[in-house]
Amino acid sequence: MQIKFKNYVKEDVEPFLVGLKEQIRLGYFDVTRTEKNEKTKREFRLNKSKIQEMLLSLSVEDFKYKLPDLNFEKYGIGLLQVYKKEFSLTNFLGEEEKITIYIKLKENNEQIIPIISFHEDDKR
Repeated sequence: MQIKFKNYVKEDVEPFLVGLKEQIRLGYFDVTRTEKNEKTKREFRLNKSKIQEMLLSLSVEDFKYKLPDLNFEKYGIGLLQVYKKEFSLTNFLGEEEKITIYIKLKENNEQIIPIISFHEDDKR
């Protein structure tokens, strides 16, 4: 079982979110290629520009918790931040759907922000 840190207040999350959005605006993010991420991108025809728009819409209220990054060999030691946000998206059939996107990203000091998870929330 993974440890989740939930005792954060707005003042703890807001500075990170401000810096994150600056990096996102500049296009300095990369969505990890996982089966779930790729499925969501295909199903809702999400390109980098649309994902960028969605990430820029994140607010402190969308923040859920932090957890330790156990895959530190790939991204270094640090914490992951988890957000969940509902979006209206058009699926591949052209039908609009309201879905909650689960977004997990790495807190780091690198120029490129690793977006570990960007997929439909399967833990509603």
